[in-house]
Amino acid sequence: MIYILMACVIVLLIINVFLFDKDITAPSFLITSAFAVSILCCCVYANTWKFSDYRLLLIVVTGLLGFSIFSFITYALDRNANEPIAYHFEPIIISDFKLFIYLVFQVTLYGMFLITIAKTIGDFSLLNISEIIGEYYNAGKNGESIYSSGVVNAGIILNMPGIYYMIYLAVNNIITKQKNNKLVYINIAVGMMGALLSGTRTTFFMYIVAFIVVYIILYQRYNGWKENINISNLCKGILIVILAVIVFNILFSIQGRKLSDITVFDLIANYIGAPLKNLELFIKDGRVKTDVIGGTTFYDTYKWINEMVGSEYFAVPKVYKYRWIDGKILGNVYTQLMPLYNDFGIIGVFISMGLLGMFCQKIYDKIKFTRCGGNVDYRLLLYAYISFSIVFSFFSNKFFEMVFARAIIYYLIGMMLFDMFFCHLYVKYGALFLEYEKIKDKD
Repeated sequence: MIYILMACVIVLLIINVFLFDKDITAPSFLITSAFAVSILCCCVYANTWKFSDYRLLLIVVTGLLGFSIFSFITYALDRNANEPIAYHFEPIIISDFKLFIYLVFQVTLYGMFLITIAKTIGDFSLLNISEIIGEYYNAGKNGESIYSSGVVNAGIILNMPGIYYMIYLAVNNIITKQKNNKLVYINIAVGMMGALLSGTRTTFFMYIVAFIVVYIILYQRYNGWKENINISNLCKGILIVILAVIVFNILFSIQGRKLSDITVFDLIANYIGAPLKNLELFIKDGRVKTDVIGGTTFYDTYKWINEMVGSEYFAVPKVYKYRWIDGKILGNVYTQLMPLYNDFGIIGVFISMGLLGMFCQKIYDKIKFTRCGGNVDYRLLLYAYISFSIVFSFFSNKFFEMVFARAIIYYLIGMMLFDMFFCHLYVKYGALFLEYEKIKDKD
């Protein structure tokens, strides 16, 4: 059955290539190619995992079809009235002083985070940082008490849009052939390394996806929008995958994880393919009834509201349990499709994924078909953030954990604050001034 699903998704992927004019950063191409890679990893474990429930095929194909159809309708309507916008934009220059202030902020923030880790573990040494990070991660994973600081947590949330801003700045200047200040790269490096201290890799991968998406889109805008799905870019994609395998292995060691008796390739195949197997196991168990609308889909939001009011006001079902096959753990992630299926059924999967596709495509079309009014394209910064949820829809409920959730509010507020600080806040005559003057682009 898994091979039939693979064939169906490959066909849909090929169709999307031509429907969206061979655009590698189009939402439908991103989500379909990500699911194709996940299914390919499932094929590696086909004999072990023994896929047999055809409802899995129906749900996956229905979800991807809904996303693609609604996306194409939106794209066709926007394309009929517009042509892709291409123009030469200006470099973005930020003072050394502001970049240094941001670096001090980050070093202080992650230094405080290391203190919280030390208080949790009870011992700390930079010589054993990998083992300590691993212990800290396992303590939280196993439900043990871990030391937490509200100031540090708020700082880490705020810092994410700052790194996105730095990535945009670096890519913008690379494309316009403006030499970047070394502090830009140092800030990005500190942010990416700091994102690994918790023992998770989500934020680190968010930055990687953001860099790729921002680079491709800005390159297209500067040099003219062209079909970018070709043999050359496919070879680059393969190279990126190889580098990703190497980076994944390095991150595993840095964060104190153990590979035991499996290879890193087996680990990655399991990591990427397991969500689909978990989805099939969930389908076989049967849907879990919820007493609130979208209880599984909006689990994070309902949980947050319960924490705010200090009671279990909303009865939210706990369906994200860990699963194993032959004594090997599959994890507790079930793709974006599981909560939608549990709450709304197969028809709901089609409609919900369709609405998500329409939402993502509309933002992307605004980037592609309309000119940016200033030196920083905030729409692209938003799409760079959303693109992670698109790509990692094969993994978990990212859209309703990051986009249609409180996280997007934090991101937008942080983005406005960093934009104000980096590009619009000046000191004149001993006083602070905010200036919002649009920078004209070269034709």
